[in-house]
Amino acid sequence: ISQNKVVDFSELMATINPADADSLDVEWEFDKEYISLETNEEDNESNIKHIKVTAKDKAGKTTVKVTTALQGLTALLDIYIKEKTPDNISISNELTYLSGFENDKKYNIRVGENEYFISPADFEIVNGKTSYYISEEWYGEEISISVVHEKYEQCNSNELSLFIPNQSIPNELFLTFPVPELVGDN
Repeated sequence: ISQNKVVDFSELMATINPADADSLDVEWEFDKEYISLETNEEDNESNIKHIKVTAKDKAGKTTVKVTTALQGLTALLDIYIKEKTPDNISISNELTYLSGFENDKKYNIRVGENEYFISPADFEIVNGKTSYYISEEWYGEEISISVVHEKYEQCNSNELSLFIPNQSIPNELFLTFPVPELVGDN
């Protein structure tokens, strides 16, 4: 089996040799929890079988198995389905926290050479949203956030990049009033 990756699905191809075998039929087996398969009916008489694999909403590892009708020859291919990119995370107006995390996921926040792994225990609910407070070292930096899969690193999401603007924090407050000009008779 070989795999050709496309944006939101992959195409698998199984080749049966010799091309003039008495039967070119194959059976595909897979875990319906992770993927769906769509066969190409045009391949019925060909020794090359194409199948479209579409990922479902669950990240993880699954195996596709193809078996020939004659002699039961098998081939296996592991497929890793990535977590979804955390594109719903935003910076608060006050520049004090990131919000929009899913409270049951673990995340990796990368700032330069430093990595911060955060889990549900690290979150706080701010204004009804699952949030994480911005560290002072992050101001003026580009950060990358990815969802960390609990078991397979290959299933970690693609990164979301955010720029954390510099925060101007006042350290003094002065009030000035103009001196009133009094006008009188003497």
